[in-house]
Amino acid sequence: NQKKVWTFTITPTYNPTKNTFLRAELSYAKSSGTIDATEPAGMFVNSSGEPKTSMTQGAVELGFLF
Repeated sequence: NQKKVWTFTITPTYNPTKNTFLRAELSYAKSSGTIDATEPAGMFVNSSGEPKTSMTQGAVELGFLF
């Protein structure tokens, strides 16, 4: 069974001042196939331990440029 994963990420950046930045990130990943033939379909696991075929993540980054 082949494993395939595709992802999409968007990362806009805002510079409120000359030396600072604020960056948000939103990422989505979708899989098909399994890690192992004995496992249910899904390459990601949620917080309850259940296999999933997709995953969405987000992050925020603050920084100072020097």
